[in-house]
Amino acid sequence: MSSSPSHQDFHEIESLIDELAELAKSAVAARDFHREMVERTVRGLAASGGAFWSANGDGFELEYQTNLPGDVATHAGHRQLLDELQHAEQSRSIGPRSGYWLNAEGLPVGDEVGDSSSDSADNTHRQNGRVFNPTDLLLLCCPVRTDDQTIGVVEVYQRPGASPTVQAGYLRFIETIAEIAGSYHEHRHLRRLEDRAERWQAYEEFTAALHSSLDANRTAYAIAGEGRRLIECDRLSVAKSIGRRCEVVAVSGVDSVNRRSNVIRAADRLASAVVAAGEPQWIHAGAADLPPMLQSPLDEYLKESPSRILGIIPLLAKPHSPAVADQAGRPRTGTPPTVGCIDCRMLRRRSRHGNRRASDGGCGPSCGIGIGECPRVRQSADAVPDSCSAGDSSSHDRRKTASHRHGAWSAGRRGVRVGVHSGGF
Repeated sequence: MSSSPSHQDFHEIESLIDELAELAKSAVAARDFHREMVERTVRGLAASGGAFWSANGDGFELEYQTNLPGDVATHAGHRQLLDELQHAEQSRSIGPRSGYWLNAEGLPVGDEVGDSSSDSADNTHRQNGRVFNPTDLLLLCCPVRTDDQTIGVVEVYQRPGASPTVQAGYLRFIETIAEIAGSYHEHRHLRRLEDRAERWQAYEEFTAALHSSLDANRTAYAIAGEGRRLIECDRLSVAKSIGRRCEVVAVSGVDSVNRRSNVIRAADRLASAVVAAGEPQWIHAGAADLPPMLQSPLDEYLKESPSRILGIIPLLAKPHSPAVADQAGRPRTGTPPTVGCIDCRMLRRRSRHGNRRASDGGCGPSCGIGIGECPRVRQSADAVPDSCSAGDSSSHDRRKTASHRHGAWSAGRRGVRVGVHSGGF
């Protein structure tokens, strides 16, 4: 940006601001927005470089930069500047190799000091810290804030020599950019609240469907149909435990289960093996390393119905259900018995909001995730309401009693297995 901006310069700056404002209303990821913000700010000011420092609770970390001067990230005076802006609401303009002292309240005091002013100088405020620009460039910075917190700091490294009037114009531009960034984070927070409200509504509908009937088969089909929609998987199946084996009783998208189907029989054998092992299993295509008692039924099942990700999680009986009582009705001690399992399978990659993407036919790094790393499953686990235990006939005492040992929700007397499948039933 020249000292005498032309009409075309103003038009380009207005276009940059308008484009960034439109981007702030979208659902773009925060890192992508910050990258665009820095690049557009540097381009709008024809600056040497720029950066965005993200607040992380303990300070700031460099999230994105372009042409960052080499000694900025590690200089104590620059870190002091970021700490000051954590609580400031104004932008800052600091000349090359200069800075200022802070008083006991962390506010700037005195005249601007140069590089020759060392910490050993006779300055009554030196013990409170000195903000310093360690570069040969004009340092322009502004905090990005919402109503209640500082999100980060946007910085621009500009060539020195501009008049005070031009520098004031620089700051006004950066303040406008920071305001747009704050608006982006406010919109992002609102979207999160809306998503959370939608998830809670979906859980309420799901639990209402589960407890709409005491019939075991109707409950199983409610779990299969509504559960598949809730977690946005390819196919969800439900099975109950019968002795030492599991038997599929419901599959999403179909009206009845064909017990003679090869894939159903293979699913029964795999679920039975996992329940016998008593530990959850998450298997990525081509990456299974299981003991023989699990590997053989797994290979048989994948041969009938290939998948990208397959998870099988045993379910425990609720501590006070009849399943954990002996013949005399007395509670049994030790680990509650396994009454089924959850089997989660996904065929295609999904976007952040659950929309399907075209499968590449293989298993790349993007599908190598476990249940704790899968965004949709993790959100479901974090936001699950207390009324989400499955198959409990005492529907008014519905509590989620997750077993940390087995990583599974507990089920009632009609224990079920929930599985995600790609089809073939």
